Amino acid sequence: MIYIIRRVAKVIVGLIYSFSKISLIKLIKNYNSKSNNVIWVYFFGYQYPIECMIRDLICIKYLLENNMDYKIVFGKKIGKVASSNIFINPSKLHDVYGFKNHCSIISAVIKELEIQGNKCYPSFHDLQYWENKTFMHQSFDHLEIPTPKTSIIYELENFNNLSIEYPMLLKDTNAHHSKGLYKVNNKEEAIEKYNWAVKDKPGIIFLAQELIPMRKDLRVIHIGDEIILHYWRVNPDKEWKPTSTSYGSDVDFITFPEKWRPFIQEQFNKLNMITGAWDITWRNDDLESEPIFLEISPLYAPNPPFSIEGKPFNYGQWKEKLLLKDAYEFHYYDITDKITKMKMDIFFNKK
Repeated sequence: MIYIIRRVAKVIVGLIYSFSKISLIKLIKNYNSKSNNVIWVYFFGYQYPIECMIRDLICIKYLLENNMDYKIVFGKKIGKVASSNIFINPSKLHDVYGFKNHCSIISAVIKELEIQGNKCYPSFHDLQYWENKTFMHQSFDHLEIPTPKTSIIYELENFNNLSIEYPMLLKDTNAHHSKGLYKVNNKEEAIEKYNWAVKDKPGIIFLAQELIPMRKDLRVIHIGDEIILHYWRVNPDKEWKPTSTSYGSDVDFITFPEKWRPFIQEQFNKLNMITGAWDITWRNDDLESEPIFLEISPLYAPNPPFSIEGKPFNYGQWKEKLLLKDAYEFHYYDITDKITKMKMDIFFNKK
């Protein structure tokens, strides 16, 4: 109950801050039921993610600031739209059928919308990299992007032919935020984890991946030809665990391996995406060695720069706190507003 109350309160704080940045007069005046600029929203009550709410409002704010009209399409009616610009902040809620692999359903919908003459953001091309680690690693191999040694596990028998040494990682190919990520120490553990996962998620595909010795990874966010945000996530413990801030990782927004900036941008350019967020690491944290590209996603929730020095909490705890001063929602809005403007400029060929 306390969690729900805090969650609802944080949603309200985020919405109030987001609406305070929008001209209500323009919000009403520029709404046009015949507009070719379409915001597609599919939500159900409190489940509508606060990050999606904020990004949708920022998208509308961009259109208003550029004296453009807009309309909102709710739910399943998006299939009637043709020859328009469609903006979507995908979540599981857009898969109205509730499939285990929701990202493939949403990608298929975007592909059909593009066939109908729509220009979508994100595009079908970019969405193929969203929570689709099978496609992503096949693409990495084809484009010769340095990545850990990886095999695709389609069925139990594939464990018999692995050339990857244990311990290794098993990754659900359609999971995110470190969900569906497991360290396994031997074949028996791997098979046990696979059998358990198949019962919960029939048809699951895993990646078996080399476990890179490292204590930190680097999140790098690109928009076009520019790296616009970067931060290290550092595991403070001796034992392996995901570096997501929800696991208590320290965050460093300052340092960056400048030696590798051109190389990192070069790898991103190979993907022909508008924007993407990498997870990059180095073997044994040796920044003189070649970067290893773990994953990339065209959709991401950027960690806004914030110093926790002198604070009685870590970065992950700050994100969950209900604050009126220095609230996470305020900082998240500001960095997302900057990122959205740059992405929309590219979408409308203003950059």
